[in-house]
Amino acid sequence: KIKWMNIFQKSNNTNWCPDLSIVMKLKVSLIGADREYMNSFVCFNGIDVLIQMIRGCVSKQAFNDHDAQALSEIISCCKAIMNNSLGMDSFMEVARSIDYLTRCLNFDYKVLAMQVLEILSVCCYYSEKSALMVLHG
Repeated sequence: KIKWMNIFQKSNNTNWCPDLSIVMKLKVSLIGADREYMNSFVCFNGIDVLIQMIRGCVSKQAFNDHDAQALSEIISCCKAIMNNSLGMDSFMEVARSIDYLTRCLNFDYKVLAMQVLEILSVCCYYSEKSALMVLHG
């Protein structure tokens, strides 16, 4: 069993925002990931689970500072994945990934909004297909 998979036990609860320390550990793992680790993360639907965590955070009725910080860390995980062509292509293949990223745009939390805008702009630059996904996302 892949170590990071136990992080996501609650991820199918749509109103669940993950524990901040767990997401921070995942971010460190993804930033330092070698190709084998990244391949296993992608193959075992890690990106899907990150999108589910984003969905859980943005779906909460009462979004607070802790949720914004957790969401910022999740987005940092996405950024670490999208730092190479394998990760970027894999991220773009996940259904509604761009849609859920755009739902993170909350200008009450400027750092969070800037992270999202940075990722969306990189997507636009990466390929015509991903630019169209951003425009229609």
